[in-house]
Amino acid sequence: MASLSKNATIAKNGNKAESILCSQASVRTALQGMFPLPIKSLSLIPGRKKSDVLITFEDGTTTRVQNKDGDGGGRGWSVDRRDATKHTTNKALHTLLTTVCLQTGTEKPTIPKSISDEILTTCILGEDPAYQPNYFIHTRSNKETGEITHLSICETGAFLTALREELYPSIVPKKTCVHLSPSLYLQRKGGGEADHNPDQIQLKLKLEEAIRRSFTELSL
Repeated sequence: MASLSKNATIAKNGNKAESILCSQASVRTALQGMFPLPIKSLSLIPGRKKSDVLITFEDGTTTRVQNKDGDGGGRGWSVDRRDATKHTTNKALHTLLTTVCLQTGTEKPTIPKSISDEILTTCILGEDPAYQPNYFIHTRSNKETGEITHLSICETGAFLTALREELYPSIVPKKTCVHLSPSLYLQRKGGGEADHNPDQIQLKLKLEEAIRRSFTELSL
């Protein structure tokens, strides 16, 4: 059996963390302190959605959570992937992504911060309001015991504000990636024969210290 790629391993571990998030009693107790209504259940949201977990309260109302576990392998988590022409309608951005990430062409137009903001919103929240997260959660898990040992949470508005505050004045192209900020960059997905769309562009997210400060750590 072929071994999992690094990105696939990160994704698999993340999926496991989300399952544990829904079942670990101390997680539910910790999260309860964040909400005025009693929590009835935590359940996985199936499929590839922008939210991972649905919190249902006793009165039937719900809120959605996106979870990131660990440190994303040091390079960050892939939070979105799409064709180079589908991040925004800005053609200059399409040219930059093609030149830098796909190594085709030579033009490197300057892309302003306003376009980075569009990318951030589209890729982090997605385009389906029914699955946009209300909160972001960061967990760390003990891979031997399967227990979540760290839990912190941030309301989506505060998370986006923190990300926006550190956007560069214009996108910074490097060798094979383009950087929106210290925490966000775009690169070719890759994956070779195992991936049907290796030339899609993925947005990677790193939880740098400035972003971590927007999260509230909860006691488990």
